[in-house]
Amino acid sequence: RRCAITLRRYSFFYMRRDSRKPPDMENTTNYASSIIKIGSFDSVQGFFGIYDHLLKPHNVPTGCVTDYHLFREGITPTWEDTRNKNGGKWIMRLRKTGGLSSLFWEELLLAIIGEQFDDLTDHVCGAVVSIRANDDILSLWTADANDQDAINKIRDIIREKLELPPFISLEYKRHSLSRNHVWRAQNKQDRDHNRERDHNRERDHNRDRDHNRDGHRPRLTHGHVARTNHSHSTSHTHNTTNTERDWSTLRSRAK
Repeated sequence: RRCAITLRRYSFFYMRRDSRKPPDMENTTNYASSIIKIGSFDSVQGFFGIYDHLLKPHNVPTGCVTDYHLFREGITPTWEDTRNKNGGKWIMRLRKTGGLSSLFWEELLLAIIGEQFDDLTDHVCGAVVSIRANDDILSLWTADANDQDAINKIRDIIREKLELPPFISLEYKRHSLSRNHVWRAQNKQDRDHNRERDHNRERDHNRDRDHNRDGHRPRLTHGHVARTNHSHSTSHTHNTTNTERDWSTLRSRAK
């Protein structure tokens, strides 16, 4: 039986994304409305009462693009929240192997609710695990992206509490950069859509004009041939021997 130690109040959230869209291309309004609050707790017993009923990240079915969030009560897991809008997040990408995402997700949650960030606890807003097709992403959200000392100390505590090996990197990203990226991507989509619409209208207009003039559909000329955009994939070379050995060692921790 787990003891009912009193904690700060936290909330769990859940979100199922559209797997056909890249996460950063989704409309921010749709993003916020798709977040579902699972429940809140203010004790260790309350935490496990919710946590034990959630699928662990490595058990989420393949193809289900899912996010779990844990945030302090009163803070929603959105960039626009007043406690988040000036902040950012530490990001860690993990291979989908050996239950690593589940291991580190649980350890990160326990570090947060156990206030193991010491005097920086108020800087920590919450955490997210993003379950994807190729890898899983853990992130810890902080309140002030301009407080470099606090950000660096939080990074060090994450490494210490999760016992992260050196080959797992942590990257910090401001929420303002994420917002700008979404805005630019959405505007590019709109511009591309309008450009394609105008091109199709002009093509149809020219085709109808030529048909009326000649009494038949025009023959294809070089000017009518559609251009094909070729996407170029970039291949990456790795020192696979050492990398695979490192990940294999880490997988044994999760078992």
